[in-house]
Amino acid sequence: MQWPDGARVRPGRRAGDPHRPARSALRALLHDQAHRHGHGSVDFALDHGGARRPHLGDEQPGPRSDLQLCHADPQRHGDVSRNGARIIVVDDDISVRRALSRLLISAGYQVQTFESVRDLLMNGELGRTACVIVDVRMPGPGGLELQEILSQVPVPIPIIFITGNPDVPTAVKAMKAGAVDFLSKPFSEEELFGAVERALALRSASTDQRRMAHRRR
Repeated sequence: MQWPDGARVRPGRRAGDPHRPARSALRALLHDQAHRHGHGSVDFALDHGGARRPHLGDEQPGPRSDLQLCHADPQRHGDVSRNGARIIVVDDDISVRRALSRLLISAGYQVQTFESVRDLLMNGELGRTACVIVDVRMPGPGGLELQEILSQVPVPIPIIFITGNPDVPTAVKAMKAGAVDFLSKPFSEEELFGAVERALALRSASTDQRRMAHRRR
């Protein structure tokens, strides 16, 4: 698959922003979804410094259910650069996938989209993925199931949840399990880019720690 090229754009800049149409389209889409779901933004009083996920060593864990990683090579966790970092988006709504993809690409990220968790696990390449943005509830396995699987790989992949049906217990569970953020629709591009930046920082730190551990052996 050919990844789009482009200069890194600092997220959140407004003046002379050539990518404002992508931002506006995403905002309009998320507001429309929130209206159809019958709610607006929901504020959760959560500690965003959620519990760290355990480091499990080099062993590839067995599946907790019938789901398992098919293409996540535990030896392919190289540098994850913020410039052109690969982000995976998982949402069963094609309009959301397209809107998020356009927005993230406009900011210089590489983006791969999937319509379901199963599709990602069967066809996605997670080795150099910087973070995953996933809807909480979808047909079949949802975001929480994916979070459990991704927490077990040698270098855990940060996960950002998005949802059109927010509820506090689910948000608390996700954050305690180590989610970077839990964004309820409609969220702003600033909220999204802020979560992505935190995810990239976590991924980079985890990769550095793994590299240092190998050097000590």
